Amino acid sequence: MQNIVQPQVIAQGRSDQSKIALTFDDGPYPQNTGQILDVLSLHRVHATFFVEGSEAQANPGLVRRELAAGHTVGNHSWNHPELTRLSPEQIDSQLSRANAAITRADGVTPQLMRPPYGSVNDQVKERIAAQHMTTVLWDIDTVDWKLPGVDAITNEAISKAHNGAIILMHDGGGDRSQTIQALPKIIEGLQAKGYQLVTVSELIASLS
Repeated sequence: MQNIVQPQVIAQGRSDQSKIALTFDDGPYPQNTGQILDVLSLHRVHATFFVEGSEAQANPGLVRRELAAGHTVGNHSWNHPELTRLSPEQIDSQLSRANAAITRADGVTPQLMRPPYGSVNDQVKERIAAQHMTTVLWDIDTVDWKLPGVDAITNEAISKAHNGAIILMHDGGGDRSQTIQALPKIIEGLQAKGYQLVTVSELIASLS
């Protein structure tokens, strides 16, 4: 009898600990990711990068740099389809191809998976769990992909901050200059409010 892995889905950490996770989707992109890593390094903050397999294959050095700097690298599918529209076999392929590309780049197999668009159903959650990954969503969306302006991105992250928050931003998918400019303000603003910035892996560890 086949062992069934119980899906685990998280969208926030503990409400009694002043910890927040910054997360970045859709990279790595050469024109964005390096600058984001520079900002994080300058502020001595770790984040979580949900990486597309196709981008990891094209930019393995950036994936290695993310891991070497102490960040968590997660799976964000091979090429960003809406997984709920795919067959189980297609979902498995998206997950496994991305994992293989990320593992080739940095030698570490992801334990976290963020479905593109946050689109999940029972089948998607089960396929992610079958590949021994936790499904990670978010509870603060900066909507930076709409390019609403540096101040709007900053205010969305800081004004909605709360214990255990997972904040969604992007380092891939297009022009992320506003995100790059907002990031120092977000980090400094959150730290000024007493929040410790951690990886999603650290948030999950505190749940157990």
